[in-house]
Amino acid sequence: MGAATIVVCEFPSLKVVYEASEHVRVTEPYEAGFLAFRESPCILALLAKLHRSCPHLYPQVLLVDGNGILHPRRCGIASTVGVLADLPTIGVAKNLMEIEGLKRKVVATAARAALHRRGDHVPLLSRENGELLGAALKTTDASPRRRPAHSL
Repeated sequence: MGAATIVVCEFPSLKVVYEASEHVRVTEPYEAGFLAFRESPCILALLAKLHRSCPHLYPQVLLVDGNGILHPRRCGIASTVGVLADLPTIGVAKNLMEIEGLKRKVVATAARAALHRRGDHVPLLSRENGELLGAALKTTDASPRRRPAHSL
């Protein structure tokens, strides 16, 4: 069993205007790199329910707990949900996937040196071709420097 949640906020106030949670039966096992197969059906179901009940609150952009293009196949859960829901998405991952030469220790060292106040970020570039894959971001002034969010 699992829990799926969707929260819609106004911008720029970030006032919560809609939220829904459901307990869901998860049918796919956890497999690193394949989170989209396990969790995207739950997210898509909540989006469909929102669209039916409150279409005027349907989001213009979606933040997804997981990676987007910073993924070995360039298609993490954020990218998958974005394509299937026809919505722009931003992947917000808690842990860095070590791909294309990106290493946790190197990124952590760069983040400690550069992330001092809210909004500071360190681009995460492919060591193979220089492509921007994401960013380590300081989201609040109070957030610790040891664990930045990674997105894109």
